[in-house]
Amino acid sequence: MDTAKIAYIGDETTSLLFKSIGVNSFCFRRGEAKEKFENLVNSGEYAIIFISEDFYLELAEMIKKFLSRTTPTILLLPSLSGSKGYALEFVREMMKKAAGSDIMDKG
Repeated sequence: MDTAKIAYIGDETTSLLFKSIGVNSFCFRRGEAKEKFENLVNSGEYAIIFISEDFYLELAEMIKKFLSRTTPTILLLPSLSGSKGYALEFVREMMKKAAGSDIMDKG
């Protein structure tokens, strides 16, 4: 990977925003995302892949499969319609793995 790239998978409006700052953005319809996501991960071109929460349920198993890899880093972002809580839970789970306990627990 000579020049690391960043990708975004999500809705058209947010994709345009990411595209405006040089991020390769991809809009998929439901049902297309799995194959396209796998191609992005396996291409070796991307250091970071941002995914809208809107696609999390469709891609959850694949995301978990690729988390053991050092690259790309996969991050969830809330969608424009608002957070569904998947992004926060995703970060919480990653932090638990890294720290050995839930350091984000408010209790």
